[in-house]
Amino acid sequence: MKKITVGIVPAPELPTTIAYKLSGNLEDALNEQIPGEIKWVVEVETNRLPGAAEKIKDIMDEALHLKQENNWNYVISLTDIPAFYRKSVVIADADIEGNIAQVSLPAFGLIPTPNKVKKTLLQMVKELYYRHGHSGKKSSVREKKHWHQRKDE
Repeated sequence: MKKITVGIVPAPELPTTIAYKLSGNLEDALNEQIPGEIKWVVEVETNRLPGAAEKIKDIMDEALHLKQENNWNYVISLTDIPAFYRKSVVIADADIEGNIAQVSLPAFGLIPTPNKVKKTLLQMVKELYYRHGHSGKKSSVREKKHWHQRKDE
């Protein structure tokens, strides 16, 4: 059985609380929803950068560094910084080639519900996984290097 590890890198405080609350549920959902001889493992490592960076690029660069340092297959930063793309609020942003993504909690409203955050984290992992041709399924990402999920999508 192949082991695939997803690192969740939350900012301190609320993002960390949500990440730890969801990590087991996310593991279960990945093991149920992605077919194959795969054991999905989710690890959480709090990092100050997702809550302190001025640019999403800085968060993504740190995520890539942590992915390599921890030998993770995928990494998703969970930030409490609002993200925008062409004046639209962005829930999530991904670097497909780097297998990294970030999810912005403010896009979920004043009090982000864990279920909505879990669905977004799950969708991001699936996009990264299927984009690399695993299991022969097509991703909705197509040939884009970067992907943005706006709040109105």
